Amino acid sequence: MNYPPHNAWRHHSSSPLGALVTMAATCLTLLLFRVALWLVVPLLLALVLYYLLRPVYFWLTRIGIRPDLASGAVIACFCVAAALACLFAIPGISSFFLQDHAFTERYVAGSLRLLHQVAAATDLRLARFAPSDFTGKLDHEIINFKGRLAQIVAPTIAALSRWAPAMVLVPFFTFFLLKDGQKLNILLTRMVPNAFFESTLVLLYEIDEAAKAYFRGLFQLTVLDTCVLSIGMAIIGFPAPILLGGISAILMWIPYLGGLIAGLGACIIAIAEFPDRPQFLYYTIILFLAVRSLDDLVFMPMTIGRSLHIHPAIAVLMILLGGSFAGIPGMTLALPVFGILKVIFDSSGLILFNARLMARYRHERSLRRHEATAGLSSPR
Repeated sequence: MNYPPHNAWRHHSSSPLGALVTMAATCLTLLLFRVALWLVVPLLLALVLYYLLRPVYFWLTRIGIRPDLASGAVIACFCVAAALACLFAIPGISSFFLQDHAFTERYVAGSLRLLHQVAAATDLRLARFAPSDFTGKLDHEIINFKGRLAQIVAPTIAALSRWAPAMVLVPFFTFFLLKDGQKLNILLTRMVPNAFFESTLVLLYEIDEAAKAYFRGLFQLTVLDTCVLSIGMAIIGFPAPILLGGISAILMWIPYLGGLIAGLGACIIAIAEFPDRPQFLYYTIILFLAVRSLDDLVFMPMTIGRSLHIHPAIAVLMILLGGSFAGIPGMTLALPVFGILKVIFDSSGLILFNARLMARYRHERSLRRHEATAGLSSPR
């Protein structure tokens, strides 16, 4: 009997129909995530920590430490390091937001100056074609925005405060993923018929490898972006370049929109810090454009690009659909969810469309039916 080649379904799943099915499943998953976003986000952050801390956990178990003690030690060290980082960062952040009002007003004035410069340049460019008054309209909108600012800030702070208890679940989830991750694989494989046992192990391995490659690649990309941005901001003369570079790199987790927000924030800081030297604004724009180019051409192929093989058109479409279904978290999660579902569909297709495996499964069912009916008298 001639069986289909091993990669037949993998080729089929890359077809337009297979891509549409995977995209529909991704949208449905993101819609479900939106309902329980308070639980999904800590679980995904726990997955990031799990794949980052797992090598240390495996090293501790290899030297003879029990799994529960090894996972507890790894999580305890991480929590201590995170607490120390917060202790060092909180005084400066609280001083910025609560004490140094002049500092805050200077940045607000810098952002308004940037908006006025953009509006004035727009008026100058469009004056050749039709009269426009973007500057006057901008002043009117700024006045209206200041009147609505209190109505925006209070609900935002309340929403963020509701997320604080959920973040406590991150080390809790990570501990049990480290401690019982192998047991979970055993539990899943016990539910699978023997005919599909080996293929299910391959499926679980591929899902684990895809998730590990993506989350580790995301961490590596963040470190590279932080280093480049911090060095560039230090050369330009930004205050706290390492902190600003790290925040900008984390914002870049949001595809496309995150880089724009980080670059705009850096431009505001450049105008506020160097009001009499406009060339620093140009240096900042060049820095973020250079980092964006490095991400696309060098960093992402070295990190995330190794894990998710997604066509650029499908990637952009999934980011837009993720934003429409689940907002900013949906934009961030669209690509990893699509990549993992693609692995599941590819490997499941290899199982369901493999004639040899299906023949083994039918033979197994026949044997079990024969054993169940052995010794029973046939009706007359």
